Amino acid sequence: MCRTAEVLCGAHREQITCRIADLSEGGARLMIPARLLAGLPRTFTLALFRDGSVNRDCKVVWTDQWNLGVKFTSGWYSAFDMSAASRHQPKQRRIAHSAAVTMRRRLRGARPAVCPKG
Repeated sequence: MCRTAEVLCGAHREQITCRIADLSEGGARLMIPARLLAGLPRTFTLALFRDGSVNRDCKVVWTDQWNLGVKFTSGWYSAFDMSAASRHQPKQRRIAHSAAVTMRRRLRGARPAVCPKG
């Protein structure tokens, strides 16, 4: 898998464009320009689509010169469906499931980005 995504960090939700090189239920390998890796916080939100319809909270577990390995600390959710404070509450599971279904449907029809060979 190789697709473009956004890293959202900071109080003002600064956006950093990245590429998802690998994606699993537990985490992902992200390709981020080396100049931006040093200033990246240890926790952030990964947005699969620019409209914020499919997001997941992440924690950095490893880095190298070109890649960043993250562990997911939340389920899939939509920025439109719930606030950060209510994201982990049991009553919100239905909404999180809805966001996951939306993500799977959109990924089926989405064209993958071309990854640089290297």
